[in-house]
Formats: sequence, structure tokens, C-alpha cells
Amino acid sequence: MNPSTMIILALVAALGLTLYALQGERADNRRLADQLADTQRSVTTLRTTLETERAQAEAVATLDRQHRAQLREAENEIHSLRAAVADGTRRLSVHATCPEPKRLPEADPAPRVDDGAGPQLTDDARQAYFDLRAGIAQVTEQLRACQSYVRSLHALPLQASEVAAWHW
Repeated sequence: MNPSTMIILALVAALGLTLYALQGERADNRRLADQLADTQRSVTTLRTTLETERAQAEAVATLDRQHRAQLREAENEIHSLRAAVADGTRRLSVHATCPEPKRLPEADPAPRVDDGAGPQLTDDARQAYFDLRAGIAQVTEQLRACQSYVRSLHALPLQASEVAAWHW
């Protein structure tokens, strides 16, 4: 074989190897470009999800602050009412009647003591009244907070990724 033919064959072989290597690099570049696009879509989805979760967390925190303030107001009102009843500036009214005392036969005219005072709560019953009232206020505010939270969840749009993440 003459030397120029060998040089040409070597150049053709080198060109073939170069083309083969470039084909492999093109395939790698396409694969990397596809992976990059998938990663960018994932990042976008994660950012959207994070923004949604932050909005939900802020809405829940706002609701929590509002309901805690309302609960404090109710507790303060009950405390001031309890103090006013204790120092006598306000009275706690009870709708009650006293049963008629049993009449003894006329033959036994025993003297009886009737102080004429109406029915009143004992100290323990008065304390229990205020404790119950405080408990009712607390449960009412907790229920309102839960209802507000559920309503806020329904007000925010769900992302497709959130629904897909649910475990049915």
C-alpha cells in the first residue's frame, strides 16, 4: 500500500472515530438536557408547593392569633364577672323556687324560723358556675378555631402535586 493511501485511510478512520464519539456526546447531551428539563419542572413544582404551604401556614397562624385573642377576652370577662360577684358589686341571679314547707298538724304549733331570704347558691356552686362558664367559652373558641381552619383549607386552591401525594 502506498503511503498516501495509508494516510487517507488513517484520516478516514480518524474521521469515523470522531463522528462516532460526537454521536455519543450528542446522545449524552440530549439525555442531560432532558434530565435538566425534568429537574427544572420539579424545582418549579416544589417552589409552588412551598409557596402554597407558606400561605396556608400564615393563614392558620392568623386564625390562631384571632381565636386566642377572643378566648383571652372571654376569660377576662369571666374573671371580671367573678370578681364583681365576689366583692358584691354584681349579683348572680338564680331562677329558683323554694318548695312549700310541710305543714305540721294544727295541734302541734311548733315555732318555725323563716329568714325570708330567697334561694342562693353556695360558695362551691358559685365557683362551679364560673368554672363551667369558662370551660364553655374555651370549648366554643376551640370549635370556632377548628371551623375557621377547615374553611381556610377549602378556600385555598389545591395543587395537583398535593392531591397526587395523598395516600388513599
